[in-house]
Amino acid sequence: MAHHMYFDDNTMIKSDPFTFTFEYGRTIYTFDSDHGVFSKDHVDEGTKYLVEGFKVSGLKPKRVLDFGCGLGVVSIILNRGFEIEQVEGIDVNPRAVQLAVKNGSTNGCNVNFYLSDGFTMVNGSYDLIISNPPIRVGKTKLYHWYQQARSYLNDHGSLMLVVRKQQGADTTINALRQWYDQVKPIYKKKGFVVIQASWYGRTSETE
Repeated sequence: MAHHMYFDDNTMIKSDPFTFTFEYGRTIYTFDSDHGVFSKDHVDEGTKYLVEGFKVSGLKPKRVLDFGCGLGVVSIILNRGFEIEQVEGIDVNPRAVQLAVKNGSTNGCNVNFYLSDGFTMVNGSYDLIISNPPIRVGKTKLYHWYQQARSYLNDHGSLMLVVRKQQGADTTINALRQWYDQVKPIYKKKGFVVIQASWYGRTSETE
């Protein structure tokens, strides 16, 4: 029997749809879910703390990319709760993307969700790329994505990640410093660390 991960194409896994709710900022969000997606029956702690990290960062991005959007939780909260108009969400899992599109509509959001394996289908540039990354793909692939992300940032843009300390938050910070101008932890809770990696722009490369 094949073993599928949530970051795979899981369309062949038997469907068993269900719904759960999540409250944030006095708003109750409703999410349709199914087998074969990440955190299928609740909003996981990492995602909660990623949103909190964004809140405390004070960033005011005009255009955001949610990398590995899953059911669309972060995208939807940023669009509706933080009133960021231009939000895109990508994922390699077709079932997750289908559900994210449905969840965006259910929650009255205008988010562009689409299928992409890494950045392969991404064409725009962003003020913020935000992600609860799929740690299980391994450091080689993750670090490749983190380095690639800089090419999709506008000047003075940021990459924001949530990583468990026990899953390498400190080594992630050190790796990001190879490619970004400023890297710092901005929020910590229950072993999770939200990391902001800022890039000042193309001029910083020649300074």
